[in-house]
Amino acid sequence: MRSRIWFCGVMAAVLAGCGGSKAPDGNKRDDAPSPTAKTATATPAAATVTASRAEVEQAWRCRGLISAAFAARTILKAEMPAELADVRLGAVNFWIERAGTLRAPGMTEEELDALTAKSARILMTREAIDKAAPDIRACLDLQKTL
Repeated sequence: MRSRIWFCGVMAAVLAGCGGSKAPDGNKRDDAPSPTAKTATATPAAATVTASRAEVEQAWRCRGLISAAFAARTILKAEMPAELADVRLGAVNFWIERAGTLRAPGMTEEELDALTAKSARILMTREAIDKAAPDIRACLDLQKTL
């Protein structure tokens, strides 16, 4: 059990650092726009996609859920529900990139930092996965439409 907790803690720390809005030196990163981006901003150097606040919040929520589901696959193995056992790294990368590129007009860096912190999840029990399963499925379904 201790190894599960340790592994989850490490995964949470790693995943929490993914897709942040600033580089380690404190400068804004120049991320490439998402391939699913529909409306990129006019300046390619900014590499952001204008979206509604709800879309940005949803991207961050899905980023956390899908990342946690992917990590849980490793931890829970046979206990993972069949419909979530196929969460792959591609889905994790999709949501990391989407969350990292979507920006709502007027949304501050502090608000984006708060979304980053709020999105970090750990799902290390079957009960936690079962509780989050509807939201995880909704994110996977949404990804298919974007």
